[in-house]
Amino acid sequence: MRLWLKARRPRLCGAAILVSLAVLIVVSESTVPMPRLVDSAEAGLPIALMTPLLVVVSMAFSLTGGMRHAEAVSVRPVWALELLWVTVIVVVGLAGCVLISGWSNTSLAPEAARNLIGFTGLMLTGRVVVGSRAAGVVPVGYFVVASLLGRGSRDEVAHWAWAADGHLDSTDLTICLGLLILGAGLRHTLRELGD
Repeated sequence: MRLWLKARRPRLCGAAILVSLAVLIVVSESTVPMPRLVDSAEAGLPIALMTPLLVVVSMAFSLTGGMRHAEAVSVRPVWALELLWVTVIVVVGLAGCVLISGWSNTSLAPEAARNLIGFTGLMLTGRVVVGSRAAGVVPVGYFVVASLLGRGSRDEVAHWAWAADGHLDSTDLTICLGLLILGAGLRHTLRELGD
């Protein structure tokens, strides 16, 4: 069990969570200019919405560790251990967002928590669809497309572009939780590419 955990790079994931939370505190509501392809205007996209990508990409990388041939014949169900590992990382990240939301003046911490849930679901789905080595690219690609195409001329954001929305609502949260459940269910029922 220790070897399995060591192969999942817990220090990397812990550092990614800490750096992501520190960036969330430091940047608070700072924005980065991002074009909108819908109307060729430029609008600011909050940096806080991007910080969960660091955690999810490091989580995707950590899940590529291990000895796949030995784990394929192991007694313990590796998919359950991996799902537990992902759950621990997400819960720690969400707890950090809750603490930051109550402790500092960062008003985008709930939106960052929503993005962590949704990006994790996209990454887990990507492990099944594109393979474990490219799974971290799926949430990053989605975020770029949502940022460029999902925001309208009056700063309105389409529901499918929840990651670029600076406001938290129940529909976006439902979509993110659905993606997380879909990703976990696909990982349990289907084998990932490359196995």
